[in-house]
Amino acid sequence: MSESSERLREEAQFHDQMVEKDTRWTGFRAYGLSAASIEYAFSLVGNGEGKVILDMGCGAGERTAPLLQPGVHCYAFDISQRMAGEADKRLRQIALARGASIACQQMAGEQMAFASNSVDIVFGISVLHHLDISLAFSEIKRVLKPGGRAIFVEPLNHHPIAKLYRRSTPARHSEAEEPLDFSFFRRVENEFSKVTHKEFYLFSLGAAVFAILKNKFLFDKALELLMKVDEALFSRFPRSRKFAWITVVELMNY
Repeated sequence: MSESSERLREEAQFHDQMVEKDTRWTGFRAYGLSAASIEYAFSLVGNGEGKVILDMGCGAGERTAPLLQPGVHCYAFDISQRMAGEADKRLRQIALARGASIACQQMAGEQMAFASNSVDIVFGISVLHHLDISLAFSEIKRVLKPGGRAIFVEPLNHHPIAKLYRRSTPARHSEAEEPLDFSFFRRVENEFSKVTHKEFYLFSLGAAVFAILKNKFLFDKALELLMKVDEALFSRFPRSRKFAWITVVELMNY
């Protein structure tokens, strides 16, 4: 078995196990620590009526549902067959009620079974850092229509607290995954016609302390205040964005 095939097998096995017990869903995520970055990514999608949207790494489909706008044709896939099956069960009725269409299947992001120039928007949350980036970019560019866009929410690897957390919780991450380095943006600028990105959570990651203490009121207040501090810091000192926890990147293919 090749190294690439072995990596895909391990990723599929890891995410199959997440169907029964998702060890990644910690308290601070449940409290909504990453919500602002995800909401921003969905806002970039805009009006999807009549568009073909591809959700890469859909998991069990919880975060695919907002893509199912009226008139949207959505394809969702995951490396895990069990995850894709859960997504299919979860999303069929939602799509029907909203006047959208959905098809879920098992697939690798480096080997997409979609026609070239067939997708308006490629969307993904925490998926790129699981993939062979070069192969994934090649496939994303291939399936996107001229003028199409790709929108991703991804972790970065320079935040000291996030790095410490990852090292201390190995069971919550697959062995092959690796958060993105900030040099990633220089790389994609050579691959796509236009690249924009926005970073989230530097000091605001500290609000997680109140999630650990199970105090939702203080968590919300701390997160609101510290996100304003982050925004001011990122604006005045752009280089500080390198140390953020999450980035939302939009790639355009003209």
